[in-house]
Amino acid sequence: VEGSSPTPFPTPQRQTVEVDIGVVASNETSVGQFEMPAGVILRTIETNASMRVRLYPTASARDADITRPLGVDRTQASSTFLEFYSVTGLLDAILSPAVDCFTEDGFLYYSVLNKSLINQPLTMIFSYLPTEV
Repeated sequence: VEGSSPTPFPTPQRQTVEVDIGVVASNETSVGQFEMPAGVILRTIETNASMRVRLYPTASARDADITRPLGVDRTQASSTFLEFYSVTGLLDAILSPAVDCFTEDGFLYYSVLNKSLINQPLTMIFSYLPTEV
């Protein structure tokens, strides 16, 4: 319509999601999923213990990658969004470059390997900007 102004795009607001995984034995892997918007840009990660965190768009992508050992690069066809190793003294990080993720069903799928020396509850906290709803 002549003379009308376009509707401004709303500025996305940074949000956080905390993922409580439960108790995981030392050197054991836990898998699961958590709800997220259709598209997000991950900005930071924080963990409560030493762990290997991997994120995927689907359960099948996660399950296809679950046996890949530490130190082995993922295949080119892998759908891994993020692989992060936290260690004592470096349990959090600014993800730079940021990690652009999308969900096919409203969930991001994870595998987490407890690299601490004790059985304990594990937690991940992500800050993100939603890009799709």
